[in-house]
Amino acid sequence: MQLSNSRVVPELLRSANKINTLCSKKTISTAGYKLNLLDTERKWKEEWTKRSPFPVNESAKKKYVLSMFPYPSGSLHMGHVRVYTISDTLSRYYRMKGFNVIHPMGWDAFGLPAENAAIEHHISPNSWTKSNIEKMKHQFEYMNVHFDWDREIITCDPSYYKWSQYLFTQLFKKGLAYQADALVNWDPVDCTVLANEQVDSQGRSWRSGAVVEKKNLCQWFFKISDYSEQLLKDLESLPFWPEKVKKMQQNWIGKSKGLEIQFKTDKNYTLEVYTTRPETIFASAFLGLSKSHPLVQSQAEKHGDLSTFLESDDANNFGFKLPIVAYNPLTNASIPVYYAPYVVDEHGTGVVMGVPMHDLRDFNFATENGISFPSVNAVLPQNSETVNNETPYTGNGLMSEICGEYKGMKNKEAAKLMTKKLESLGIARFVTKYKLRDWLVSRQRFWGTPIPIVHCDNCGAVPVPEHELPVQLPELTDIYGKGSSPLANLESWVKTDCPQCKKPSRRETDTMDTFVDSSWYFFRFLDSKNNKLPFDPKKIEKDMPVDIYIGGIEHSILHLLYSRFFSKVMNDIGLWKNSNLKNEPFTRLITQGMVHGPTYVSQPTGRILKPDQVKKVSGKFVNIANPNDEVELCYFKMSKSKHNGVDPISTILRWGSDVTRAHLLFSAPVDGVLQWDSTGIVGAERWLLRLATCVENIQQMEQSSVSATSEMNDKTLELLEQTYDYMVACEKNYENIFSLNVIISDSMKLTNAIYNSLKDNASPKEALKTSAEVLVRCIAPIVPCVSSELWNHLGHKNSVYTNWPSMQKPSITKKRVSVPVQINGKWRLQLKISSDSLKEDLIMKTVLTHPDAQHWLKDKKIVRAIVKPKVVSLVVE
Repeated sequence: MQLSNSRVVPELLRSANKINTLCSKKTISTAGYKLNLLDTERKWKEEWTKRSPFPVNESAKKKYVLSMFPYPSGSLHMGHVRVYTISDTLSRYYRMKGFNVIHPMGWDAFGLPAENAAIEHHISPNSWTKSNIEKMKHQFEYMNVHFDWDREIITCDPSYYKWSQYLFTQLFKKGLAYQADALVNWDPVDCTVLANEQVDSQGRSWRSGAVVEKKNLCQWFFKISDYSEQLLKDLESLPFWPEKVKKMQQNWIGKSKGLEIQFKTDKNYTLEVYTTRPETIFASAFLGLSKSHPLVQSQAEKHGDLSTFLESDDANNFGFKLPIVAYNPLTNASIPVYYAPYVVDEHGTGVVMGVPMHDLRDFNFATENGISFPSVNAVLPQNSETVNNETPYTGNGLMSEICGEYKGMKNKEAAKLMTKKLESLGIARFVTKYKLRDWLVSRQRFWGTPIPIVHCDNCGAVPVPEHELPVQLPELTDIYGKGSSPLANLESWVKTDCPQCKKPSRRETDTMDTFVDSSWYFFRFLDSKNNKLPFDPKKIEKDMPVDIYIGGIEHSILHLLYSRFFSKVMNDIGLWKNSNLKNEPFTRLITQGMVHGPTYVSQPTGRILKPDQVKKVSGKFVNIANPNDEVELCYFKMSKSKHNGVDPISTILRWGSDVTRAHLLFSAPVDGVLQWDSTGIVGAERWLLRLATCVENIQQMEQSSVSATSEMNDKTLELLEQTYDYMVACEKNYENIFSLNVIISDSMKLTNAIYNSLKDNASPKEALKTSAEVLVRCIAPIVPCVSSELWNHLGHKNSVYTNWPSMQKPSITKKRVSVPVQINGKWRLQLKISSDSLKEDLIMKTVLTHPDAQHWLKDKKIVRAIVKPKVVSLVVE
């Protein structure tokens, strides 16, 4: 940086050049102390096996921090590392804040993957699962996360699923668990039933990806529909949940108000239609029935062509016209009746009033199936808007000429009058409907909690008495049987006596949906050793709800809805009374974003290439096998098929857990997608090493006689102000949670400020040490090993986690003025300068020596400078 042609005085030019020369020569000592991050990590991990770094205060206010427990697949992935790093960071922060933190870990251990692996490898799923748990616990040690392992639960352990069975019997006694014949979703690959929530929008299984079929089976259900209104209304009591998640649950529960209207048919059969827009009845063109509607099923038994049609793929818009005619209750016009694949039972009555001119799905179905319909709308726009007869009109307006006595009325007014008329005729009723259907909980698999029911010819379905629980799974190495539960093939296990009449009976051979186990585990963590009850209600009253719950947004409907349901059931069976909180289990919900990995896509073919098939040439990626093929670097969710997975343990072994944690948290906001960049992790390492260098240099400094703030120079005061603001911001961002990345970026800035102050010899040891101590403690939740080492190196014998840092706000005895600095016409920074330093030469000196200004002025020539007490304007080239 050079000054020329400046409008400042020559003395200032000479002074500035001298300052610039000195700035370029100053260095900071790195001799002597050299922090080895991996050795430091080993040292502190060993130390913490001997004694906990956290002070224990069980009388303190509790803070229950919980991350969704994992399925024991046998290996942690980067998604695991991210979510558990977040929860560990928060638990460490709240311990420093003086809370009695509950931070448990367990295993969601039942499920199809273990059963399928057991079948493939001819071992018991229990052995497979327990082996995987041990592997993953060892991997957790590498991560350096601190869990309350004394609270550990494993859902496939009889000591846990005994209480899942107990809760099932309680629901059964209250009429909330029942068995019924139902047309269910059948996964032809995994050979088991799926809940509606486990089928995606394309009609495929959430796990196997197979196109789901429909089967009539006798199944077990939980009556979650009884709680529809409560589950919907109590979302209002969750201000700290993401609005997106609440909206997803609202839509799934799907409350609506409408009219059930009876349509008579020529077969002496009445069809009930549910509609939220009764005023469109005048434009109805057909009735559409769902596959499971009793009329469709009865017709299928009589007509083989319909039966064959129903077995075909539903993923099209072709329907089947039934040999039935319905009649419009207001006009008596005849209406054809169809089986329509787009009609479902989840909402309404399983019958749709097809109004093509006012509903897009009805329009598409009528067009596809050649159904004639009126070209005149029942409702017309009230303004001059022109109706396009090629698309349905779905807005409000005025009733048209086909609506008889209602012609010219506003459609909402007409709907009210029509409702009254139809109700008075006894052919309609106003109802509230919910999309939410009862939870189908039975599965035709082995590796799950056995349903504790005995089927007796005399007594019917009888719950297993509490003293006989758990009904344990047999230890099997060869699992067989598809289409029904493998347990059904084990006669010695199935045969038993009825608990009531003692006559020979048979056990229920279906097992529970694994979501049952995960819908109450957060209660059990608080009393995991209780062998008399699922948990002591007094302990639950003290420690529930979970204060912070962390997991993926993919669980917004299934797990979170079921957990809310179970929590409300706990109230009804007397295990958790918490009316003030509406018996909601999770006060605050944090949905962390996914981790995406670098993915190489061949541009000519769209094929995913492995990283070793790609090289960079002239700034572009190319296919090594065909250098003419350009390759695009994209980021997708990590998976084997995309060759973009990153082994977290290898990363930790290379860089250390502190660096890995810092890089993960720094790379994206908590709720944002994290694009994993292995090349960027070195930045986190450099930051920690620079901080260690600062601490060493501070300790090597001689004690200064300067102690009072009033005697401090502007640089020192600025550093202390920055430190205080940093500490306050850190606390705010830890509480906010979503801004953990900002904590690290702010920490890097303060590290650089300390480094530059050391380099320029601008501040006394006391001020620098104060800043370093605050910084080291503020990052302790994120980088536990490095912060503990540096805290000790600063001369402290106690744990860095003893308490959260405190610092008085620096008192300013001299008035400080903000001076904005403009470089090449753009505002680049703002300096705070003491009121007695507003002379041109002092202002210019401050600008030239300020580290933030160096970013813009380094290796630049100042060709013009205007320096005034309230502004500095520089032109550089």
